[in-house]
Amino acid sequence: MQGGHLLNHDDVIGTRAISFIIYLTDPDDPWTAADGGALELYPLVEGVPHTPDVIPATSHLPVWNTMAMFIVQPGKSFHSVQEVLTSEKPRFSISGWFHKATPQEGSQHASLQQLQMKAGEDQIQEHAEFQGSNTGGD
Repeated sequence: MQGGHLLNHDDVIGTRAISFIIYLTDPDDPWTAADGGALELYPLVEGVPHTPDVIPATSHLPVWNTMAMFIVQPGKSFHSVQEVLTSEKPRFSISGWFHKATPQEGSQHASLQQLQMKAGEDQIQEHAEFQGSNTGGD
């Protein structure tokens, strides 16, 4: 559906271990980058744990009869779906997860928990004094 999208998240909810998406778009009307709706996979910001970069490392168009799979990793497996720009064709897919018997180690870094935090719970309560030279030119 035109305008449909998913914001950046890591899929860590409960016991999810592997995410998958099967694309069922029309084989006679191939999907193009101009249609939007690509799956985007994000690297982490170097040196900043649990923080996705703003630019995806790769993207995958919803091409007929293809399947995308990736490991669900707390605070690491960040992905999104671009906004669907076309109104001329539907972006059909089936998505799901393979589960483990228990929640993954590190699931406290999951984006769902971040979304469920009350205002201010994710903020730093104390700031360390800056250590370094004065680069302000005074």
